[in-house]
Amino acid sequence: MKYRIVIFLLIYNCAQFLNPGVANGQQCAECGSPREYISGTTTLDDKRNGGLNNNRWSGSGDFSAGQIAKFSGNNVGYTWAASDFNLGGVILENGADLTLNRDNQGDNPSFTITNGCIVVGAGSILNLIYITKLENITICVEDGGQVKFDSRSGARNDFTLDQVVINLQGPNANIDFGEAEIIIEERGLEITGWTGNESDLCENSNPPIPGRAGNISWTDKIQHEELCKILNGRILPIELLYFSATKSTDFRTNLLKWETSKEWGNSHFEIERAINNLEEWKTVGRVEGNGYSNEPIKYNFLDSGLPITAGNIFYRLKQVDYTGNYSYSKTIAIQLKATNSKNTWLSYPNPSTMRSGISVDLLDVSQYQDELITISLSNMMGQRQSFLINSPGDISQIVSEWLLFKNSGIYILEIRWGENSQQIKLLRN
Repeated sequence: MKYRIVIFLLIYNCAQFLNPGVANGQQCAECGSPREYISGTTTLDDKRNGGLNNNRWSGSGDFSAGQIAKFSGNNVGYTWAASDFNLGGVILENGADLTLNRDNQGDNPSFTITNGCIVVGAGSILNLIYITKLENITICVEDGGQVKFDSRSGARNDFTLDQVVINLQGPNANIDFGEAEIIIEERGLEITGWTGNESDLCENSNPPIPGRAGNISWTDKIQHEELCKILNGRILPIELLYFSATKSTDFRTNLLKWETSKEWGNSHFEIERAINNLEEWKTVGRVEGNGYSNEPIKYNFLDSGLPITAGNIFYRLKQVDYTGNYSYSKTIAIQLKATNSKNTWLSYPNPSTMRSGISVDLLDVSQYQDELITISLSNMMGQRQSFLINSPGDISQIVSEWLLFKNSGIYILEIRWGENSQQIKLLRN
């Protein structure tokens, strides 16, 4: 089973398509004005065998596009082949099964089912085995009913769902995702009534393939992580194309880049960093999202607050949507070498950005013997301010406060202790 990376999913009670007050395990209500198939011929073709002729259907006139088809033959299996035919819905009852196929091997849908409902009664099976598009549809599956996506082998197994609600009415109301490519469009897929246990499936690093979790099953083509997002209602309202990191040894910075192809309700990204292990994560930045978009959008973040020691730097993106739900990207890593300097003091990040703080660290503790420290800060006009420092640990705060409201440009930090001194050029962007 293949899924597009991002699936928008909510769990809610689709009461409007159920009988009032009916609990799970009871009957689903019909919608609209269905026309019942009354012919004893179990094979229908809209072009070749008169499958739409009025003598096969209740009501008057030939069956036409946009109408709702009802099949109720007692334990009868029907096959309907069509090319780009639009249905307003399908209703199966009395154990009737229906297979929707295409009468040729074209690349367009066999059926589009829009603006209505699909009801699969107890004991009935709906087989969708060819390219199908479902839009603005509620699918209600009674206990004992089943919907199969791609119950045959072979290609042309794309199933596009846009504003689709699937309501499973009991533990034996089943959905079977075969070797299907499920494409979730902008208005999303919503599922309620899954009876599986998230911990059994989504916290299992080696789930059974093929396998089943409650009343939803999958095959060997599954992308396990994406199925978990569907089943447990986790929202990931972006399609992330890539996430990468490159380092600049000259400025001791890491540049993170990523790109989305689509966004739905994307509030922002939080950039999280861990050093030398994956246990202690720290948020080092935030980048605002674009909310809703169907176009590729590129993002970047410059991490200039790197440690002076060597180690492995790990990054991940925490994507947060407008409801406060969040998901994590994959983790990427970059190796950092220790600062190679004969200086006693190091300032970083350098360059730094306006209104941000910096750190000034003692690199070689052997060069400092508890002497009194004097620092001087000056701009390129020669304007200078000096400070008396009692401890090396106080330098960072004083320098950061002095720079806080300064304009972009070059500033000189001079540190004097005992008989020693060092100048550091500070660049503010």
